[in-house]
Amino acid sequence: MTITWYQGPAGTGKTTAGIEYLTQLLADGVQPRNVLILLPQQTLSAPWKAAKQALAISDANASTLRIATLAEIAKELLERFWPLVAEEAGFAAVDQPPTFLNLEAAQYYMAQIARPLIEQHGYFASVTMDRNRLYSQLIDNLNKAAANGFSIKEIAARLQPALGDDESNLRIFADAQDCALRYRQYCLDHNLLDFSLTMQIFSEHLWPHALVQNDLRQRYSHLIFDNLEEDTPAACDFLRDWLPMLDSALLIYDMDAGYRVFLGADPTVMLILRDFATTQRDFTESRTSSPELSEFAARMRNRLGKKRPTQDIPFRESVSYAFQRFLPQMTDWAAQDIANLVHNEGVAPSDIVVLAPFLSDALRYSLSNRLMALEVPVRSNRPSRSLRDEQATTTLLTFAAIAHADWAQPPSRYEVAQAMHTAIAGLDQVRAQLISKVLYNPKEGSLRAFANLKPDMQNRIGYLNGERYETLRTWLATYQEQEQAIALDHFLSLLFGEVLSQPTFGFHQNFDAAQIATYLVQSVRNFRRTVGATLERDAIGQAYLQTLREGLLAASYPVEEDSQAADAVLIAPAYTFLLRNEPVKHQFWLNVNARGWGERIGQPVTHPYVLRRGWPSGKLWTDQDEMHFNRDQLQRLIGGLVQRCSEHIHMGITEIDERGNEYQGMLVRTLAQVLRQDGEVRA
Repeated sequence: MTITWYQGPAGTGKTTAGIEYLTQLLADGVQPRNVLILLPQQTLSAPWKAAKQALAISDANASTLRIATLAEIAKELLERFWPLVAEEAGFAAVDQPPTFLNLEAAQYYMAQIARPLIEQHGYFASVTMDRNRLYSQLIDNLNKAAANGFSIKEIAARLQPALGDDESNLRIFADAQDCALRYRQYCLDHNLLDFSLTMQIFSEHLWPHALVQNDLRQRYSHLIFDNLEEDTPAACDFLRDWLPMLDSALLIYDMDAGYRVFLGADPTVMLILRDFATTQRDFTESRTSSPELSEFAARMRNRLGKKRPTQDIPFRESVSYAFQRFLPQMTDWAAQDIANLVHNEGVAPSDIVVLAPFLSDALRYSLSNRLMALEVPVRSNRPSRSLRDEQATTTLLTFAAIAHADWAQPPSRYEVAQAMHTAIAGLDQVRAQLISKVLYNPKEGSLRAFANLKPDMQNRIGYLNGERYETLRTWLATYQEQEQAIALDHFLSLLFGEVLSQPTFGFHQNFDAAQIATYLVQSVRNFRRTVGATLERDAIGQAYLQTLREGLLAASYPVEEDSQAADAVLIAPAYTFLLRNEPVKHQFWLNVNARGWGERIGQPVTHPYVLRRGWPSGKLWTDQDEMHFNRDQLQRLIGGLVQRCSEHIHMGITEIDERGNEYQGMLVRTLAQVLRQDGEVRA
C-alpha cells in the first residue's frame, strides 16, 4: 500500500501532477473501474473530466472511471444496502425505499415543520429576517452536525454558551433545537433522507458494516482525492478507516485554501491525513501568478496577520485601482477598461474575470449590458439561478394560479399585467395593465371575456390584442372545465406548447424562455416526485407555488455553461470563481470597499465556526474571535485570487454602494495600508 501526499498553494501544478499520476496508474495496468476520484464538490471536476475524455481516446474502458463526491458515494451505498440499516437507523417504513431530498425539498419540509411553530407558538419572535433565510439556517445546523460528526441533539448546547446566554439567544437556540428534532423525526417517519441524515446514517450505521466495506473495497482499490482541504471532518473520519484498505491513494491538499468553511470544510482537520502518507511532494513554484502579484499578496496577508516572506519586488505595475462615487460609474469604468483590453491590447475575453463579494442581479445585468454594448462577449456564473427571478417563470405560474382557483392563491393585478405583457406578442405595458384592471378579478382570480367589454374599452386595448387574450383565456377556461386537474408540470408543458410558444405569443422563437420553461417543468417534476410520498396528488402544485412565493430555493437551476460562449468575460462571485480553479490573466475586483470581502454574514440561528469540531465546548465567541476569523478568511481569499491571476488586478472602489451606504470594509483598509507602506518604502 502506498499513500502519496501532494501539497502546495493553488496554481503550482498539483492537479496536473495528479492527472499524470492517474495516467501512469492506468499505464501500469490498473483498470479504470477500480479507480475512484473524489472531490468535495462537482464544480472542481473540470480538469478530471477533461483527463477522462483524453484517456478515452486510447482506452475504451476509461468511461468507467468514477468521479464523485463522498455524498454521492454515500447515497449510492444507502440505496444498495437500505434493508441493512433502515430499522437500526429508526425509519418507520423499513420495507419501503427511501426518498432522497435535495436542498429545495429539504427546505420545503423544514418550512412545514417551522411555519406553524412560528405563526402559532411565537418561535423566533426576536429574529428579523426572511423566512427562506431562516429555514436555510435551520437546515444548515443539521448539515454542520453531520459534517462534524456530532448529534443534532447538541446544536443548542454548542450554540448557547458560545454566543451568549441572554434570554433572547437562549430562546432562539432552543427553538432551533426543537425544529431540528421535529424535522429529523418527520424524516424518519416518512423515509426522507436529506444531506445531513444521509451522511449521519452512512457514518454511524452503514460504513461500520463489513459487508459495505468489502463492497467498496472490491469496486475501488485506488483513490485520488483532490482539494482535500475543502471537505469535512466526517470525510476525514471515513478516509482514516478506508485508506488502509486501499492498494494506493493520492491525496492532494491546497495550502492556505479552505474556502468552504461556511459549508463545513475544515482544512486543519484534514491535515491529519498527511500522517498516513508514505510519500510526500511539496509544490512551491507558481505557474499562474507573477512574482509581482505574489509580492502584493504577501504584503496584503502580512497586514492581515498571516506572515509571508516579502522580497521588496515592485508590484505597482501589476495592481491598479479606480475611485468612483457611485456603482454605475464603477461599472462604466470596468466595462471600458475591459473593452480596451479586448479590442486594443489583444487580451482574450476568457482571460478576464470580474469579481465581487456578492453578485447581485443589478450588478450582473448592468455590467453585462455595458459589455455587450461594447461588443465584448460576456457570461456570468453563480452557484444557481433562481427561477423565481425569471419573468418566464412568473408568467407560467401566474396563469397556473388562475387555472387552479381551488389553490386559493390568486395573483395580484400587477402579476397578471406582467404575465400578459410577456405572454402576448406586441402587447405594451399600458394595455397589459388595462387588461388586468378591467378583465381580471383579483378576489376570485378569474378572467372575463373580452367580448363583455364596451366597444370604447375594446378599442383602447386593441382588437388584435383582445383576440390573442381570448385565445389564452379560452384555453385556461377549457382546462378548468376538466373533471380532474393534471400534475402541474404537465399543465405547464401544455400551456407552453399549445399557447405561449405559438405564433403571436411571447414565447414564440424565444429560446431563453423555452430553456427557462424546461427548467421549471423539471423543477416541478422533481418536487412532485420528492413530496409525493407525503402529499396528496392534488395538493402538490399548490404546495410548489406556495413554496416558491415564500422565497425558498424550490425553483433553482444550475447555469449550463456549455450553452454560453467559452471565449467570454466571466462575471462571478469571488468564492465561486475560486472553486472553479481556473487561472486568468486579468481580474477586476468590484466594490472593493464593501464589507462582504472580509466580514461574515450575520446568521442569528446558526454559526459556521462555533459548530466546527475544533471549537472548545462552552467557549464564548468574542468580538476578537470574529475579527480573527474575518481576517483569516480575507487573507485566504486574497491569496487564492492572486494565485489565479498572472498579469494584472484592477480594483474598483466606490464611495456609495448599491444600497446607498458608505462603507470602508477590511479589504479596502488593508489595501490602503499596503499602498501607503509601499509609498514610504519608495520614498
